[in-house]
Amino acid sequence: MEFLYKIILQSGDFPVIMIQMTTEKIIIFIGPQGSGKGTQAQILVAKINAEYIEMGAQLRKIAAQDTEFGSLIRNILEEGKLVDNQNWGSIIRDQIAKIQANRPIILDGSPRNIEQAHILIDYLHSIGRNNIATIYISVPRQESLRRLFLCLILFFLAILLRANKLKQKGW
Repeated sequence: MEFLYKIILQSGDFPVIMIQMTTEKIIIFIGPQGSGKGTQAQILVAKINAEYIEMGAQLRKIAAQDTEFGSLIRNILEEGKLVDNQNWGSIIRDQIAKIQANRPIILDGSPRNIEQAHILIDYLHSIGRNNIATIYISVPRQESLRRLFLCLILFFLAILLRANKLKQKGW
């Protein structure tokens, strides 16, 4: 198989990751919240012009739909639960099926458990997508919590700024 890209990712003080990239590769980024997997996944997406699947965004999109399935997903998310493996499998298969067979795909933060990993890998093999790599991004727990806390602060600052702008406009 001919390699088309060599990608180097770097996140602050973390080690460099080198990936030999083929056009049909599937790369799965996993790691704890706040580890930077989404940031690194999006850097790689831009570098190789890959398709990007972030399950959280897909679930929110489905939950916003006025359908029976949308209602089911919305209720699960509102209860703070994880989507069951069967529904997760249906969603991920649907997303991947929409992508041309020779396009690289980056999965961000999904699968989340062993059964989902089996569902995904079995499906990928069934459609001839056998070139799969997983990147686990590990950061110390304190660093992960620090990053999440900073995101929370930025979120609340954005709300305050928006409220202030609305107040200035007389709302």
